[in-house]
Amino acid sequence: FASDVLLPKRLFVPMAKSRPIALETIYGLANTFQMSLTATAIKLVEHGSYPAMLLCYEHGTRKWFIRPRAVPPALFPPTRVPSGTITGKLLSNESAKNGEDDVRTDNWFEHPNANQYYVHESCFRAGDDLAVTILWWEDEQQIMDIEEEEERKAARRSDWCDE
Repeated sequence: FASDVLLPKRLFVPMAKSRPIALETIYGLANTFQMSLTATAIKLVEHGSYPAMLLCYEHGTRKWFIRPRAVPPALFPPTRVPSGTITGKLLSNESAKNGEDDVRTDNWFEHPNANQYYVHESCFRAGDDLAVTILWWEDEQQIMDIEEEEERKAARRSDWCDE
């Protein structure tokens, strides 16, 4: 409720429209609305222009995550921070505050052909051993491919049940 009052959707969505779900956008919107980075990141993932996911890791273990409907359930985040990710590097370097880059999707997800796609990873430190990670797909081809695959599977199940 507080988020809806302090980050009203009618003001937030137009300001977030077509902007990358990246640290610069989160810092700018958080400053504009005088909100925390985490609250702003949640709102941006839920109402931004791109499919995205938000994860929170503490001591390298996932505490929570938000996956809006735009991201297929087949893309399930790992329980432990994967090595070779920006988040893994951030949590292993006490002096690092944030980081972002494009990473291969198979760093984050065990899914067929994940090594053929990239996801943009941004993360910031929200406490000593706490990191908030945003994964977003500027190129939505992987999302579309997964949705098509799920539709084919559902059609095969439906055909089998009709027999």
